[in-house]
Amino acid sequence: MEDLNVVDSINGAGTWLVRNQALLLSYAVNIVAAIAIIIIGLIVARVISNTVNRLMRARHIDATVADFLSALVRYGVIAFTLIAALGRVGFKPPRLLPYWAPPV
Repeated sequence: MEDLNVVDSINGAGTWLVRNQALLLSYAVNIVAAIAIIIIGLIVARVISNTVNRLMRARHIDATVADFLSALVRYGVIAFTLIAALGRVGFKPPRLLPYWAPPV
């Protein structure tokens, strides 16, 4: 008797997958795009951060200040990247921002 329930469950899952194939495909595309945005954003953040750090050290700015400001730039870019990725998945990015932030 339990075997019939398992078979019915498998058939029901297969039917559900066939009915919702377009929806699942659109979600998969959005999730892959969000992952790509995050990966590219992390790479861009690292490049910009390293460039800012090198420029400040070339101008003989204190190493602590250069490291701090380059980290600040890096995490700022990462924050905007995550907001863009969440927007791609379907979250409303303005709801994530504090109320004091200027409108985008």
